[in-house]
Amino acid sequence: EEGAVSLAAAAAAAHHHRAGVAMAAGAFACLSGNAPGRLGRSWEIPVTVKAGTGVGNTTTTTVFVDQPLPSREHNPRALAAGVYEREVLARASASASASASA
Repeated sequence: EEGAVSLAAAAAAAHHHRAGVAMAAGAFACLSGNAPGRLGRSWEIPVTVKAGTGVGNTTTTTVFVDQPLPSREHNPRALAAGVYEREVLARASASASASASA
């Protein structure tokens, strides 16, 4: 996916900034954007915990919270519509960027 950051790159950035948690923007939006009418929805958010070595050979732990997975409540047609919408937005964004730089 364009703009996606690999786990290795996220781990390097978290280590550099001494962060204990690295969270994808989509995961943050999912967790913080649950309005009262949406609290009953289920979400599956992948979480990875990595141990590393910190200053003075201390052990550090970093938690990586990735993009939410599609809800199991969606049927295949709804999932296809979501993929289509994301693709249209990505192409429109790329087109706008190309036009702006020209």
